[in-house]
Amino acid sequence: MKRVFFFAFIFCGFLSFAPGQPNRERPPAEAEGVKPESFAPFPLGPLLVMSRQKTIVWRPDWDSAIPPDGFRVSPGTADSIDLSVRDRTYRVRWNTDGSPAEFPFWGQGQFVQVEATYGPSGDIQGLVITGSAETGRVDFIKDNIARITQGDAVCFAAVRWGPLEIAETWYDSEGTALADFRSRICNAGGEPRLLGVASRYEEKEETYYYDSFGNISEIRSSEGVFSALYTGEQQPRYWTRGAEHHTLQWDARGLAVRVSSGETPETRYEYTVDLHGNWTERREIRMISQQGMLVPNPGATVKRTIAYKKGG
Repeated sequence: MKRVFFFAFIFCGFLSFAPGQPNRERPPAEAEGVKPESFAPFPLGPLLVMSRQKTIVWRPDWDSAIPPDGFRVSPGTADSIDLSVRDRTYRVRWNTDGSPAEFPFWGQGQFVQVEATYGPSGDIQGLVITGSAETGRVDFIKDNIARITQGDAVCFAAVRWGPLEIAETWYDSEGTALADFRSRICNAGGEPRLLGVASRYEEKEETYYYDSFGNISEIRSSEGVFSALYTGEQQPRYWTRGAEHHTLQWDARGLAVRVSSGETPETRYEYTVDLHGNWTERREIRMISQQGMLVPNPGATVKRTIAYKKGG
């Protein structure tokens, strides 16, 4: 049975295309005894885009238990945020340059935690990716060559970052091409924005649509269609996840206070807010029907631990 490389779930392409350029830059054969079937390649492009963004952007394909404003605080005020939802903690940590040193990453309905390291010029040097299986590493060793390791298995990718796309070709240790990926990108306010991913390894779909403010308004993938319509303050007002339809209401402080989902009675939220005006605890109050009346019933609690910058 083939060994499945756990990163495979991260992203799949939105269309198939012809093989890459014939004069590819081939990586050094540093690992021996590793066969191509040891790997299920995955696109690095989406991870590299996330490593360049200063904020964690909410996506309509997130688990609905994660608050849409779970990683939103006043810009530049926080060193880290730990968001505890159910039995999982999502962590965001920024370095002194404001680049994300650690962040959660979603793809195809799955989750990994990523740690990023940067060189003196701010270029990405490596990624440590932790999911439900083994921890893996992506190290950029020279001339845009990435070495990907998980346990004893090793693979390589030649990565070329251009103004409109991130192109990458994966190889086994002997230099045989395994897969090609193209991540379409654009520039938005000085930060890269992902538009779509093309794959020659798998033929699934992942396409993104944005509104005029840069919010993700729709995601179409093999997992379904996810969409959102935003308020003037850039918070989701309507949110659709497959058959789930949510309507959200926000108060003047920018806190979500009510959500309704079709025929289901509404859910309300109460908060504990710190001295900076950011919430640290969100308590769910589910309205249930009893004898023809809506009665409040305590639900889940989401907690945030925010470490602020000195002087913030």
